[in-house]
Amino acid sequence: MDKIVGIVTDNAANMKCALSQLGTTSVSCLVHVLQLVVNSGCLKQQSVANVTSTSRRIVGHFHHSVLAKKCLTKAQQDLQIPEHCLIQDEPTTWDSTYLNLERLCEQRPAQTLAFQSLQLPSGVELSNQDWELAKVLVKTLKLLWEAIKALRGENSTIAVVNSIQVALNVCVGRREWKCLPKNCLQKLHISFLI
Repeated sequence: MDKIVGIVTDNAANMKCALSQLGTTSVSCLVHVLQLVVNSGCLKQQSVANVTSTSRRIVGHFHHSVLAKKCLTKAQQDLQIPEHCLIQDEPTTWDSTYLNLERLCEQRPAQTLAFQSLQLPSGVELSNQDWELAKVLVKTLKLLWEAIKALRGENSTIAVVNSIQVALNVCVGRREWKCLPKNCLQKLHISFLI
């Protein structure tokens, strides 16, 4: 035990208490912190939840309608953009939400063109403001997704963790992140100070 400086744990109080009783420092797992921040700090915000809910309906429409799928493929060909399928997210895993929004933003021109020739059910369109929020979310979630991938690697050390924390803190202060809900930014900033 003399050589142990700290032990990485989740944020559970029982783990921190046990390590405190052992006289060992508890180091919060940054991956776990980031997962919590994204799930409770960002995706639960009403404006973000509205965008993700609408994105699910858009993707669901293209997945369940043969005509809509054909219109999307034709629009992709006409616009000469990659013929990628839209990705349905799984609300329990935020990385699928990131992939869903990233693909939706990539395919926005084709999706918009396809919608022009379709009868849309209500609630299957994003406003321009929603699209702007979706683009910022994609940038934000991509950064966090890349950070988590790096932290899960076998060569992840406390130096890597510290470097990622510093980089993420710098990014949170950027102007383009200001359209994220304020509570989300606060949770990101506080989490990166751990």
